[in-house]
Amino acid sequence: MIHLQAPDLGSLSSGSLVYFRKIPVGKVYDYAINPNKQGVVIDVLIERRFTDLVKKGSRFWNVSGVDANVSISGAKVKLESLAALVNGAIAFDSPEESKPAEAEDTFGLYEDLAHSQRGVIIKLELPGGAGLTADSTPLMYQGLEVGQLTKLDLNPGGKVTGEMTVDPSVVTLLRENTRIELRNPKLSLSDANLSALLTGKTFELVPGDGEPRKEFVVVPGEKALLQEPDVLTLTLTAPESYGIDAGQPLILHGVQVGQVIDRKLTSKGVTFTVAIEPQHRELVKGDSKFVVNSRVDVKVGLDGVEFLGASASEWINGGIRILPGDKGRDESQLSTVCQSGKSAGEQP
Repeated sequence: MIHLQAPDLGSLSSGSLVYFRKIPVGKVYDYAINPNKQGVVIDVLIERRFTDLVKKGSRFWNVSGVDANVSISGAKVKLESLAALVNGAIAFDSPEESKPAEAEDTFGLYEDLAHSQRGVIIKLELPGGAGLTADSTPLMYQGLEVGQLTKLDLNPGGKVTGEMTVDPSVVTLLRENTRIELRNPKLSLSDANLSALLTGKTFELVPGDGEPRKEFVVVPGEKALLQEPDVLTLTLTAPESYGIDAGQPLILHGVQVGQVIDRKLTSKGVTFTVAIEPQHRELVKGDSKFVVNSRVDVKVGLDGVEFLGASASEWINGGIRILPGDKGRDESQLSTVCQSGKSAGEQP
């Protein structure tokens, strides 16, 4: 057993897990008030097969709970994953050259990775600074926070750069073809991410191969699909936007196969740049049609008027629906996006 000292218990409790490189290696056994009543002592049990991971120089930090900071600049709310929120969690890292820890050793518990000063610093070139906050905006990987933006700078010419502290457990993933994407929070029934809605923008780590690196150009999430090899890009034209914007999905037979990358206003209407995922590009034919993924379709027949409502997810996500064709594709040809129920040759 080892002991951790902290100013308060936070959201930790008996049974809270202790992680090393994202692997659970122990748990909180008990806790008590310090003899001087100035903090708490947390008793931690490490599984026997993992005891050699704890060194004299190990540093432990909290990866759980809600952190709220209200100031003149606004309110900052940090909410971890649901599991960490409910049960609390601790992570730690150990230097290789340090001596093994002994039973009953005592360590400090830092409030987060950045304060532990154990993270690895990487440099970022950012698409902009809107919605980003130093010491707040997180880096996520597989639903877990593995880093945090620690510095934000506006350079001559308007270029925005920053620095990020990254958990040592994912440093091996930082390679030449690794991407860091900037994601905007969106309400979605297929991905009910409460944390993202509360924290605002987040960075997402997308591992790749190649040589190690520590400098990255951050890609906006709505343009991330363009980084995939063999992706199909098309240009769609329409007399108006129909409420379609960058980041909304392209749907074929009820399945998302692509995404709207960009929307531009022209003298003749609106132009959309869309991308089709590589594995689905062959499903788009020369005579495929693109229509608004309408939330309500109206059909008029001899039996009267029929209203067909979209699914709950389509009400929220919107986007463009693809009507499949069977002819070959001329990828240099522009396609037209129309209101639901209209063909590409008709005026909406």
